Amino acid sequence: MLTLGGLVRGLFWEPLRPAPEYRNETRDGAELIHSLRTRNFVRVINDQHLFWLAFCKAHSSIEGQNMDQYFSTTFSGSTLILRGRAHIVTSIEKFVEVLRGVFTQSHANKRGITMVPVGHMEKYFLREEADTIDRSAISSEREVGIHKAWYHDYIQPSMQRLCESIGAVYSEVQIRPQFTGSYGGLEWRETVTAFKIDWVRYDHLVYPIEPLPLPPINPLSDSLYTMYQDQILCDLSLLTSSGPIKVHSSLFYASGGEVIQKMLTCEMQESLKKEIDFSDFNYLTIKALADFLYLGEKGLEARAVIESGIDCFNLFELAHLLQIHPLIAYSSNLITLRATHQDLERIEAFANQYNYEHLHKLHWHLKHFSRPAQAG
Repeated sequence: MLTLGGLVRGLFWEPLRPAPEYRNETRDGAELIHSLRTRNFVRVINDQHLFWLAFCKAHSSIEGQNMDQYFSTTFSGSTLILRGRAHIVTSIEKFVEVLRGVFTQSHANKRGITMVPVGHMEKYFLREEADTIDRSAISSEREVGIHKAWYHDYIQPSMQRLCESIGAVYSEVQIRPQFTGSYGGLEWRETVTAFKIDWVRYDHLVYPIEPLPLPPINPLSDSLYTMYQDQILCDLSLLTSSGPIKVHSSLFYASGGEVIQKMLTCEMQESLKKEIDFSDFNYLTIKALADFLYLGEKGLEARAVIESGIDCFNLFELAHLLQIHPLIAYSSNLITLRATHQDLERIEAFANQYNYEHLHKLHWHLKHFSRPAQAG
């Protein structure tokens, strides 16, 4: 039944309500696609524009979302096509920037982080997991939140794909924190669905700063590496503190740089005895040198480095001693991958000793974007 109020709204108010504004735009996503293909995830995480594009790309893979008149995204090749109600798109974009801060914090500190969407009036605001969460500390005027319906319709369904695309591990967990500060000062516990972001999968190792590029490796090294593994025609001994490693002198001459070339060709002890004394370095470090010279990055994968406990600083020092520039760059990349706040002094010392800009950048990044590990 039509009421008087409804008739008044229909005749006077509704025609005066402005038509909703829409955003209908295209953006070039080539830089994002390149960063994802080259696994330069840190660039995406640290760049507001690229992170927003990454979210839109993740959302575009949700079945049926392109029919949503309120918010839809489509990637055509490397071009993003975005449509939706302007105020909804803007709200999502602002909240995604809050999410980027969570990713940045978690990645910089090399730890997982669990975030709780805390309801306050009609919106959700993010809080890090804690046993007690104070709702009174939430300020809807100063903080960026998102309407609960938009969180469930657009943010939550996209998180899994977003994390997978930029090297993170996503999971949802049920937690039961104690809430305080609302409803007349009452305290109560409530089960809520939180989400966790982590970086522990080996196939998603993420560099905190942009890694240095490496030159391609000669394909001939593959067959030589097989001979090296089977110890066929290995004529050069690398003497370590834990015993010798037999390698091919021809490979070391071709890939080992000028220092090793002089050792093997001049009338030096190394060329006469077919031995190179690396007794100041342990077996793992010299084995890493050999694996890298045979196969490059493929022979010294980051996962193997982490599992074997190779000291990347010693490898960096050895690479400098021998002036093997590709190994200098790669060992610096490995240092950045494993570095924590506890390594600040050592990183600074190496950066200054070798005047190495990449390590100076790492030191600055850790000093400003990471924090010391919590005791206990």
